[in-house]
Amino acid sequence: MKVTLRRLEADDSAMIYAWRTSREVAQWMVSDGPIPREDHAKWFAESLIDGPTRVRIVSCGDVDCGVLSWTAESNLTFSFGIYVVRSLTPVKRVGSAALFILLRHLFEEANAQVVRAEVLVENGRAIKTYESLGFSRELGLMRRVLRQVGMSDIMEMRICRNTWENYSPIVERELSTRGLVDERGE
Repeated sequence: MKVTLRRLEADDSAMIYAWRTSREVAQWMVSDGPIPREDHAKWFAESLIDGPTRVRIVSCGDVDCGVLSWTAESNLTFSFGIYVVRSLTPVKRVGSAALFILLRHLFEEANAQVVRAEVLVENGRAIKTYESLGFSRELGLMRRVLRQVGMSDIMEMRICRNTWENYSPIVERELSTRGLVDERGE
């Protein structure tokens, strides 16, 4: 069952709003408070247009199951955010496959040198996923935020081009064996 990233469509708004406001997703978002519908509508309208930030739907087979966004911070550095609604995913490692597809695009087509993400330190599943793709923890780049559940630490994780070049063949082989991505080979 292949994982793909597809462009947003106008009728995706309600589905994404339901995901963003579900406990399953909201508990891992930095801004964990209620998202007013007006704020979501504004964000969604901006996300329909590819600008500095690009937003895609993560699909596995014919099941839409998450959102992936990335931003060019400079011409060589990108940041991303992702959530996958695990209760909708028909197989494991959908998030890993979606990130692999994005990293392949950023490093091989957009000439990225560094890709970074921020993650709540209590989100062990995301940290494990990122590390399995070659990301490292940047412990000196932590910050605290006040969330509805109290104070939380946010850690930055990064992967640079040379790490990607070492990890990507191994990850590609594993994900293609699972049928989640196409193996391009050398």
